[in-house]
Amino acid sequence: MLLPVLLTLALLAITNICNTTFVCPSSCYCDDKGEYVSCVGDGLWRFPEDIPNSTIRLELRNYLINELLSQDLCELEALEELKLQQSHIETVYNATFASNPKLEGLDLSQNSLTSLSSSIFKDLPRLRHLDLSSNLIEFMEEAFVDLLNLEQLNLRDNRLPQLTTHSFVGLHKIQYLNLDANNISTIEVGTFQYLTNLAHLIISNNPLTTLSRLDFFGSRLQYIDISHVGLDRVPQSLTKFVRDLRLAKNNLTHISAGDFDSYPYLGLLVLDDNCVSEIENDALGRQEYLMRLWLNGNCLTKVPPNLPPSLLALYMEENKLTSLTSYSFKGLMHLEQLFLQRNEIRDLEPCAFCDLVNLKSLDLQANQIENLTVGVFSNLTQLETLDLSQNNLKVMDARCFDGLSLLITLQMSRVHSSVQMDEAMFDPLHNLQTLEVYDSSLLVHTILNSTRILHGLRKVQELNIMHNRIVKLRPDFSSFFPSLKLIKMSGNLWNCDQDIKWLVNWIKQSNVQFYSSFNIRCATPESVVFKPLMMLTDSDFETESTSASTTEIVTLAATTTQLTENRTTVDQVATMFKETSSVPSSVSTYSESTRDTTSIERIISTKPTVSDAVPVTNPTEILESTISSTYHTSETPNSDGTTTQNVLSPTSTFFFKMRGKYQTAQGKILTEFPTTVETTTVHELLLEKRFPSTTSKNIRPSDVPGSFNVTAFARVSNSSLMDKHGLPIKSSQTPLRHSSRLRVESNTHYVDHTMIILAILALDVSCSELEP
Repeated sequence: MLLPVLLTLALLAITNICNTTFVCPSSCYCDDKGEYVSCVGDGLWRFPEDIPNSTIRLELRNYLINELLSQDLCELEALEELKLQQSHIETVYNATFASNPKLEGLDLSQNSLTSLSSSIFKDLPRLRHLDLSSNLIEFMEEAFVDLLNLEQLNLRDNRLPQLTTHSFVGLHKIQYLNLDANNISTIEVGTFQYLTNLAHLIISNNPLTTLSRLDFFGSRLQYIDISHVGLDRVPQSLTKFVRDLRLAKNNLTHISAGDFDSYPYLGLLVLDDNCVSEIENDALGRQEYLMRLWLNGNCLTKVPPNLPPSLLALYMEENKLTSLTSYSFKGLMHLEQLFLQRNEIRDLEPCAFCDLVNLKSLDLQANQIENLTVGVFSNLTQLETLDLSQNNLKVMDARCFDGLSLLITLQMSRVHSSVQMDEAMFDPLHNLQTLEVYDSSLLVHTILNSTRILHGLRKVQELNIMHNRIVKLRPDFSSFFPSLKLIKMSGNLWNCDQDIKWLVNWIKQSNVQFYSSFNIRCATPESVVFKPLMMLTDSDFETESTSASTTEIVTLAATTTQLTENRTTVDQVATMFKETSSVPSSVSTYSESTRDTTSIERIISTKPTVSDAVPVTNPTEILESTISSTYHTSETPNSDGTTTQNVLSPTSTFFFKMRGKYQTAQGKILTEFPTTVETTTVHELLLEKRFPSTTSKNIRPSDVPGSFNVTAFARVSNSSLMDKHGLPIKSSQTPLRHSSRLRVESNTHYVDHTMIILAILALDVSCSELEP
């Protein structure tokens, strides 16, 4: 019976081999047809071998190529898109792309090219997109003469010193040209004369001394960015058809009448971060198509008079406005968005917002407003969002919100002053759905202690009362919010005595969504400190502590001064209650202060229940430490240019188990993120057992191909990163740039007095053999 089975399996294996028409190169990912190949090198390899001839899209990153030769690409005749990034390419020879005439997209960004010869792209008649950004290019005369179908050219972040009439010869179909961040000081007259289809031009961040006439572009050029080039007056030499003009970060101080008369079709104008202190009367009034105006970061002390009535959005953040006088926005009856945050506004005069009958969003945060008088917003009958956060509010009249019957969102966060407010203040807000009073403890105290005020909030669907030092809520709190869908209440100092049982049940049983529910934690009594409310059980209430009065607000110090000697300090407790990086709802991160080492050792053998796996898009999102030890952070760059902050502890108890199928296994155990890490490669991460931080053991995967299971334990230390030979190396020498899919399984079992931190196992693997 065994022999037929073995024969059948052998035939199936042979069939699978026959059906496979290609072998995916090591350290690469390939789709099932071999048409898309993505490879990440280690900065030492020259070029991956055995790339399938069927490849249509090829992406190579972090190789050591230096010279790109024709034999590197000669067998890839089907190639339509090629990306060769961060591969130290210094030279590309003339016949390099002779075998790739189908190429439509070519990306050679982040290399070391210094010049482009005139015949370098002669074999690419179908090329439409070319990215040469972040190189060292200084010379490129007539390099693009053969690219008759090129539509997009990116030369950002190079070293071009000037532009001449020979720079862009042949680019008759070019629509997008980016020259940002070069060393361009001069542009010859006629440089762009053949670019008749150009619609989008960026020449920002260059030391331009003169700006030649650009009016020969015609009606197609609609977007021009000339930010940060040192201009001290508005240029008059641009095409009159421009619709989007950006002049940010120049040295403009005065806008005179007529400065923009040459551009009658402007729809968007950006003058951010100049030194503009005055805009003359009617300097912009004749711009009858202008809809969006950016004036952020200037020195304006008043709202410019006679702004065009066509405006839909006005941005005046971070100026020096001290008051808004009556009819400051006269004639702006179409304005829908007004941004006035981070000014010095103290006074809002009557009728300051008159004429803004269509305004939908008003941002006044981070000013110095103290009083909101009767009817100050009464003309804003269409207003939907109002932000009064970070003001020094002292008096709010009973009718200050008159006229705001359509208001949906009201933000009054970080108001630290004592506010005198009428109990009927919220009554005009018939449609209020979102109330944000984050970190406004005195204001929240007033609201929560007034039954009359709470009755005016019955339509609220989203409520944010985070970080307000709330000890407990009144038992009938939920009855005042019958429409509530989402509540944010973490970062408070909950007293988890018998009186909080109703809140625990509400969190567990209601349909209301509790944002970051695992961060809604007990501050007292000591027996349950730091424990999430949702994890409290009846046994936690057996010894009832002295409870505070309903909705009492206490200080952090008063809650924590009685902690024992070996527990977390007051400052660390404050850190514990701050929001950390977001964690997927299916991932449980525990943080209980350890009372003694015996309690840790006692639960080592405890094996929790593991639920089904769920996908996670970014491995660093699950990295969170809320344990009772000294904190430090590091930042991990993401592929999109942003960074993710990782909260780590120098000594922690942690555990993880990795399972996957790999062609090669060069293991690196990473328990502390260096700043050079971009992404980490993890196939599957499971929560399995708890181990004390005294365990110091590293188990590396076998080099034998196939499936395997590895459980790895390591002490968090600066030398925890190893090379493929198992030797310690400096983290700055090993940027991990490859990322495969990550699956995280949640842990529903909870054990008291446990310190746990999630750790990541980073591997250099062949993604072609990863399980789907």
